[in-house]
Amino acid sequence: MQVNRLFQIVYLLLHKKKVTAKELSNEFEVSVRTIYRDVETLSSAGIPIFMSQGKGGGIELLEDFVLDKTVLSESEQTEILSALKGLSVVQEPDADQLLSKMSHLFHKPQTNWIEIDFSDWSGNDEKYQLIKTAILEKHTIAFSYFNSYGQKSSRIAAPLQLWFKGKTWYIKAFCFQKSEPRVFKISRMKEVTLSDLPYPTDIVFSQNEPIIVESREVVSLTLYIQANLAYRVYDDFEENQITILPNGDFEIHVSYPHGEWVLGYLLSFGSGLKVLEPLWMQDLIKQTMQNALTQYL
Repeated sequence: MQVNRLFQIVYLLLHKKKVTAKELSNEFEVSVRTIYRDVETLSSAGIPIFMSQGKGGGIELLEDFVLDKTVLSESEQTEILSALKGLSVVQEPDADQLLSKMSHLFHKPQTNWIEIDFSDWSGNDEKYQLIKTAILEKHTIAFSYFNSYGQKSSRIAAPLQLWFKGKTWYIKAFCFQKSEPRVFKISRMKEVTLSDLPYPTDIVFSQNEPIIVESREVVSLTLYIQANLAYRVYDDFEENQITILPNGDFEIHVSYPHGEWVLGYLLSFGSGLKVLEPLWMQDLIKQTMQNALTQYL
């Protein structure tokens, strides 16, 4: 916390030129004595900061001081710019302006190292923008939600955070229907709108709190996939889940939350995939394919 405050004090002085210890005390919600200690710490670190007494006095930096390696190393400067770039690509308010300022401050060019597009190929990203706005501006949202069994329910939630995991976007939110924190898969959220229900101010996700998803049952699969589907194998699975067989085919060991989507996903491989375990999944696939075949008889 102190390191962050020290950096913010220096950055504030670079723009305001002179501030009083009382103003800094109010800004950072610490005592004036703490501010005095911060000034001593910065001075000891080689920052040309000084205090003047009397009317018109205050804390200031020597004229023409430029923040550089005396405070942050090259790698730390790069990390800060990278983090700001990550915020700018998700259209965080003022991130672009701050990124430009910090790049100039560090005398480093901006690097376009990341781009995130929330929309699908149709270009429709209104749902993501609405959720992002709700998170930042503390609005509750109403939506229809389809769980892994295809059951539809109406929900009102206080979104807390966008979450990307396993190649899929989710939101962490407090669900009013369940009266507890939940995780919702965004692709299953339909008809998302802002709600008039007040946003609770005391809802947070604890780091040690278990995350509740809509499907709690997990199925462990052993799959046999033919070599001609290698592009799917390396797109969809991690290296430690893949075993290359002597004939060039693949054996995959993976676990997924159980639901209808797992069945559809496995069937998307066509005749190039066979479920080796569990046996009940084999039977389920057989029955599904037989039912589908009757539609064409």
